[in-house]
Amino acid sequence: MHFELIDYSALYFKSIKKIDVPRRRIGKFVQMFNEAEKKEYVILSPKEFSVYHANIVERFCIVQEIAGVYSSKDYFTVHEFDWSVIGGGFWVIDQDKKILELYGASKGYGPFADNGIKGKILRSGLLPGYSIIVTGS
Repeated sequence: MHFELIDYSALYFKSIKKIDVPRRRIGKFVQMFNEAEKKEYVILSPKEFSVYHANIVERFCIVQEIAGVYSSKDYFTVHEFDWSVIGGGFWVIDQDKKILELYGASKGYGPFADNGIKGKILRSGLLPGYSIIVTGS
């Protein structure tokens, strides 16, 4: 199975706000899965960039060219059979302490699946030397 961690922090802070990415930041995340390709994605978005978890799902779908539509202001429905939103939650990253914490649940999509997510993030190599804390899923 393929796993990918995507962080929209650089897009938001560097490209849109034109400032450095803060060393400590918080936000929301969603966990998505493509059944046909056996690909799992965890997508992090700064809190200022995504009022709702649905905003993250929509942005990801636009980039990946996945059909979908808003069912309500806080729920983006994916219209492609192979794709699903597993759940979501909140995150905090501290680059100085090298800690990423995932916790909580999305009101719209429910809790994320702690299906070895810590190990998957560590094996991805995107956060070398980091401690990954997973709570409250």
